[in-house]
Amino acid sequence: MGSGEFPGKGFRKAAYFCNLQIAEKNRSFLPPQDFHIGATQPDSYGVVKTHSRGCGDHFYYGGPGPLRSSSYQSDPLAFLSPVAQVI
Repeated sequence: MGSGEFPGKGFRKAAYFCNLQIAEKNRSFLPPQDFHIGATQPDSYGVVKTHSRGCGDHFYYGGPGPLRSSSYQSDPLAFLSPVAQVI
């Protein structure tokens, strides 16, 4: 997810969204007042909310994703679906 790096790696490593704003119905944009973000699988990916003068309200996200089962690790082509053979 993202760059494949955990959000704690920060700038130039982890993926991020910068200068977040909320679009209102009247076509104005407001900075988010408070928002909750979290990861449902923290061993696979994460999210870290932060603020800086240069990037405003932003968050880093990413991670390597879930670990593959041993069957996928032993056979790198195991994820491919079988191809029908034309005779």
